[in-house]
Amino acid sequence: MSGNLGLLFLICWPIIGGIVTYMMGKKKAESANDMADIVAFVQCVVFAAICYLTMNQSTVEFKVNGFAGLTLTLRTDLFRSILGLIVTVCFAVAGIFTKKQSENMKNVGRYQMFMLFTMGMAGGMMLSAGISAAFTFLQLMMLSVFPLIAHDETEGAIKAASQYLVAAVAGGLVSLIGLVRLLACVGSLSLDTFYAGMMSSSVTSDVVIACAFLVVGFLVQAGVIVLGFWTKKTTEHTPDTALMCIMNVCTRVALMGAIMLTCNLMLKENEWGAVILVIGLLTLVVSGFLSLFAKNLKNAISWLSIAVTAFLVVGLGVMSLGGVANGETASGTVILFVSGMVGMMVLFMVYAVVNANCESTDINTIRGFGKKKPVLMIGYLLAACNIAGVPFFGGFQGYALIKEGFNIYIQYENNSVASMLAKFVMIFGLALIVAVVVKLYVVLFVDKNDKMQDVYNEVKRSGMDTTSAMAIIIMAVVPVVCGILSDMTYGKLVALSETTFRNEGIASAALLGPNYFVPFGIYFGIGILCYVVFVLALGMKKTEEGRMYR
Repeated sequence: MSGNLGLLFLICWPIIGGIVTYMMGKKKAESANDMADIVAFVQCVVFAAICYLTMNQSTVEFKVNGFAGLTLTLRTDLFRSILGLIVTVCFAVAGIFTKKQSENMKNVGRYQMFMLFTMGMAGGMMLSAGISAAFTFLQLMMLSVFPLIAHDETEGAIKAASQYLVAAVAGGLVSLIGLVRLLACVGSLSLDTFYAGMMSSSVTSDVVIACAFLVVGFLVQAGVIVLGFWTKKTTEHTPDTALMCIMNVCTRVALMGAIMLTCNLMLKENEWGAVILVIGLLTLVVSGFLSLFAKNLKNAISWLSIAVTAFLVVGLGVMSLGGVANGETASGTVILFVSGMVGMMVLFMVYAVVNANCESTDINTIRGFGKKKPVLMIGYLLAACNIAGVPFFGGFQGYALIKEGFNIYIQYENNSVASMLAKFVMIFGLALIVAVVVKLYVVLFVDKNDKMQDVYNEVKRSGMDTTSAMAIIIMAVVPVVCGILSDMTYGKLVALSETTFRNEGIASAALLGPNYFVPFGIYFGIGILCYVVFVLALGMKKTEEGRMYR
């Protein structure tokens, strides 16, 4: 072992803290919750310290030689440490809501232990400087997630966890095949070696096949719906705080493996980019429709999170189509990766508040709960505007830059029919995202509940304690501030990401001009139209349970 031991601490501390949390939880559930909060807080502090350290030192590295015959390298620069900090903060925020959830939960210590294990492995994934390390931490993270899904120990939870385990094992085996084949072809699994080889010569067909196995495994574990068959049952049976981390954080962490491989080895391969783009577009549209037709809030927000992840896959595909000079798309993907994770975290927190007070996620049951609850409404609106791509929010900049990068490629292809069709599908998928957030806003804050409205109106303080309210507002406001001060925030972040995304001129498109507002008006208008058609076709149809949202 060699290098900075601080990086090893980020892996070992959640494991040690998780074991202590489990032992404390055997005596008292509250002690397990408090210990888990302390572990997550310390993890955030250490990540913040590494952010400060890497401001003056370009990289911090730690190596483990001879691990299963491979070298595991952890490396962090300022960009990676910021991503790791954001991931850790998401887990820490989830811990705030776990306290309320754990009042009716058994084995709280066990639950918190695996949440901390998952947090540590997710952080390790962000620090990986080679595919061997990324593969190792991703598989460990997936195994840590399995007990979280099965935690309630009901028949449905066990089946959902079993299906998830099948996906984890299948995805891991496919990735392992690719990893072994890639090592035989290249002789190394270091990202630096990949990038040097890509810049010096073209990629051979054997390398492409190996990368295909690896990326398919990563996408299965990222929940991309074309391949992620485990997502439906997982959404239905996973406890709330685990769900917000699995469907929002863990899926993006798994996607980071595909980003590492593509940006360091496959950026010059147009056919590769076309396949990734098609997978992303299919997932975007299918998950958008599933979210729009969902009859309960839990499924709607989970599918919406998958749709946002799918747009990142679209950006990854466009990057490969455009090659190493496609800085606009890379910039948009970086911004959407961060702002989308934060925005979806807020929506999951809103869901957790609604479910805790209504004890139901059915659309007709929760209808009107948000009326006269300003904190909940403000948090939802800010997060929804970010996810929908409203101007001056991070989501808007991410979507617009990815679309601009695709426009550059379309011009290069002389407006081919296939490219124009892909562009239309991209805009339509984004319109579905807009339709979903509008639908959920109307259900929660506009519609009146015929049976329970008086009861909901009596719920004070937006149905949550002060700590939860502060967490929602702070997490919701951050993308707004970053969007307004984009030159100081997203612009700097995009410039730092060049060492990970490997795109030349990646910081050139950090700021957006007024001409980007026109595409927003187009897809936002289509989204409103989709919602209106949805309401007219299905939303007003009466059933015995109420209006049918499906």
